[in-house]
Amino acid sequence: MGGVVGVCCGVRGFGHGVGDIGYGAAIRLPLIMGKLEEDEDDETDDLKLTQNAIKQEKKSFWAAVSLIIGTAVGPGMLGLPSATIRSGPLPSTIAILFSWVYVISSIILVAELSFATMEEDGVKEVSFTGLAIKAFGTHFGAFVSVVYASLSFALLVACVSGIGSIVSQWFPSLNNVVIHGIFPLFLGSIIWFFPFQIIDSTNRFLCFIMLVSIITLVGIGVSVARANLVRSLSCSSWHVFSILPAIPVTVLTLGFHVITPFICKVAGDSIEEARKAILIGGTVPLIMVLAWNLIVLGLAGTGKAQSSCIQGDPIKLLLSVTSSSLFAVQGFAFSALATSFIGYAVSFPKQLIDTLELIFRFSKSENELGSIESSGETRIADASDESILKGNAMAYIYKSRRKFRSSLPGGNMVLFLLFSIAVILSIWH
Repeated sequence: MGGVVGVCCGVRGFGHGVGDIGYGAAIRLPLIMGKLEEDEDDETDDLKLTQNAIKQEKKSFWAAVSLIIGTAVGPGMLGLPSATIRSGPLPSTIAILFSWVYVISSIILVAELSFATMEEDGVKEVSFTGLAIKAFGTHFGAFVSVVYASLSFALLVACVSGIGSIVSQWFPSLNNVVIHGIFPLFLGSIIWFFPFQIIDSTNRFLCFIMLVSIITLVGIGVSVARANLVRSLSCSSWHVFSILPAIPVTVLTLGFHVITPFICKVAGDSIEEARKAILIGGTVPLIMVLAWNLIVLGLAGTGKAQSSCIQGDPIKLLLSVTSSSLFAVQGFAFSALATSFIGYAVSFPKQLIDTLELIFRFSKSENELGSIESSGETRIADASDESILKGNAMAYIYKSRRKFRSSLPGGNMVLFLLFSIAVILSIWH
């Protein structure tokens, strides 16, 4: 009996000890949990700060604006008056404004498609390859992707060639290969090895040189052609064949479609920020083009005999009036080519990588299909089969864009109008 009592007392004592331990833990548990929550909050805050720092490092609204300005303003702007001389200042100004509206509208449409694709696929950057695949499927999308990749590469080559031609005038004793390679190699090294902040700073500095150069040219033109500027406004040709030649040249001069997907990556986290960057960055080249066009047409005079001298080269006309503008002309051409090179170079890798991946994936799938068919196996197609999508291209476009809504007014009519203008320009030019 005593043993039983002892055992019970022992069990009772043991239970009392456990109860004490549980009571102490119950007191200390909120303190421990609060400490853990504080640590988690600190880690969350640190993570948010890190994410914000990364976001700030990769997102820059004004970097996107400067890229647009630098890419849109090319040295071809200097030769634009040779296409507008036949119509005169007022008709050509209207043609330039309408061309700018088309350029900005089509670029905003590309930006909206880019953001829609980024949200749908959960990626931070897309290329024209991704957009083409979404719209046309693998087969025709591959063709469109190769076309855009070739266009981007051709633009890079044109910039390298133009920069080399200008540098050769400054250093005529240097080897031609060295001249054409040294500056693109320098810019390429900055783009490849340095962070985007350095690339942005370099691009902004070159944009500043470009703006100073064009302001200098416009100032020289105003001082020289002050008497002819007002008189030239009264002489205009509203004939359609006098106005139309300026439109494709203006579209090419003000366009920056190739870098639009990269602009969507840099400008911000919403389409509103990208749209704002496109409008601001696209307005600056418009003002420059309008000012330059009016100044050169004023220098050329208003008569048909005088217009023949500008149709050859507006730069020669300006230099024939005053040779002091040569340095400003070279500065503008060099900075315009350099900023265009930067814009094309930062957007080209994504386009190239996506295009090569698509080609390799397409060739691999074709090889696998051939091996399956040669083995006599039956291949069952499902709803996601690309061969089905290829046969129903319009259904595929509708399916992929069923949630897409454009901010452009006019709906499908505006989209059809933009498409028609693009087809006409591609055939005409």
